[in-house]
Amino acid sequence: MYKLVFFGLGTIGREILKTALLKRSFKIAGGVDVNPDIIGKDLGELIGEEKLGVNVVDSIKKIEEADVVVHSTSSFLKTTLPQFKEIMEAGFSVISTCEELFYPFHFHKKEAEMLDKIAKENGVSILGAGINPGFVLDTLVSFITTVSRDIEKITAERYLDASKRRKQLQLKVGASLSKEEFDTLKKDGKLGHIGLPESLTYIFDSLGWKIKDIENSLEPVIAEEDFETEYLKIKKGSVRGQHQVAKGISEDGREIKLILRMAVGEKESFDRIRIKGIPDIDLKIDGGVHGDIGTSTVIINYIPGLMKLPPGLHSTRDLPLPHFTM
Repeated sequence: MYKLVFFGLGTIGREILKTALLKRSFKIAGGVDVNPDIIGKDLGELIGEEKLGVNVVDSIKKIEEADVVVHSTSSFLKTTLPQFKEIMEAGFSVISTCEELFYPFHFHKKEAEMLDKIAKENGVSILGAGINPGFVLDTLVSFITTVSRDIEKITAERYLDASKRRKQLQLKVGASLSKEEFDTLKKDGKLGHIGLPESLTYIFDSLGWKIKDIENSLEPVIAEEDFETEYLKIKKGSVRGQHQVAKGISEDGREIKLILRMAVGEKESFDRIRIKGIPDIDLKIDGGVHGDIGTSTVIINYIPGLMKLPPGLHSTRDLPLPHFTM
């Protein structure tokens, strides 16, 4: 049985906690958050369940015992790196939903080297994971290529009808903004999914392909009619979501393209992986994997594999084949 501490108890942290409670392989050992409204509260009550006898504290230093800290506070290493340092220096391994941690070896080399050094010095492991990045557009893509004799091109897509998701996600994709507002936020780096370039470089490295060129694009999806969700009203001509593409070309001309489209009013939600090669492959998941549920289950199901790894910074490439955990 693995003892878990939850560092960050926002929407995703609580979703992961709910998943962990369904499993007999895990014991809830603690919770850490800086939100004064929840400090001192029982973790069970925090998610509408019976009391667990474990209260939220404001510092990892107040945690006495754990096998793994489940971390979910921010997408950016600039914010999370000091948190990771404190957790690992306390002697705990980490699995985090931080998107930039998923595969930091290309775009955040300095931070990756620092985290690897801290982890090894303290005899612990650290891993970034989630549904995306962490599974659908990278780990699963890499795994599917197991049956390929040769590959010319890979296209992986994730289309999501954001009208069926929480308000935070609808706002995140720019729904209800004017095109001008979208363009301004895009220019300031405040829009766009974090982690798509990391997923791209992950696949290239997994296949042993050397990258010659990478292109990233982010465009608004404009509403052709009025939409109304539980949270937002979107007028015709305004933004209903975003269309993001990361494309890479190898030195010998092979292509990988990742497409992420999240918008209110999408006619179909799905995840799809197409491989042009020997043989051709077309794998489609109708409805797509639910983001919050998928992230929570991926995090929990990766923990047994993480605990088998040596100290250091890891990616899902290092894990034994993950699967459902009781």
